[in-house]
This record gives sequence, C-alpha cells and structure tokens, in this order.
Amino acid sequence: MNNRINKIIVLENNQKYIVVNQAVYKNESYLLLNKVSDDEKEIGTEILIVKEINEEDGSMHVELVTDPKLLDLLAKYLPPQE
Repeated sequence: MNNRINKIIVLENNQKYIVVNQAVYKNESYLLLNKVSDDEKEIGTEILIVKEINEEDGSMHVELVTDPKLLDLLAKYLPPQE
C-alpha cells in the first residue's frame, strides 16, 4: 500500500479529489476523498470513500464503496486528518 494522503486523484469522470485519509481493512486499502476544484486551489464539500485497486501492470484505479454497513465501519477508520 502506497501512502496516498494529500495526493490528487483524477477519477474517470475527470473530477479531481484529494486523498484526505486512508486505511486498510481486511487486507484492502480504502481512501477518503474530498473533491477539489479543477485548479486544485479550493476544497469542496463532496466526500467519497473508495476502495483502491492495484493492477499487475502497476496502474491503480478506485471503486466507490456503496455498501451501507461497510461505509459506516470505514467512516470510523477514516476520520479527516487535521
């Protein structure tokens, strides 16, 4: 697992998010993302929790976590960093 905190991730929809926190749960890496403006100068209010998927070729993508029970659990592990 690479440290991705404070890194910008661009999703498939070209929206930019900053990694606010990350945690490992059941050997899977999860990221707390906060939307940022296109120029990366302003932080928005949209928050996502995603699962990090690392491919064999070294690339990485994310999958949105939608399971309510998993979201509730991860929210406890992924508080925003001060």
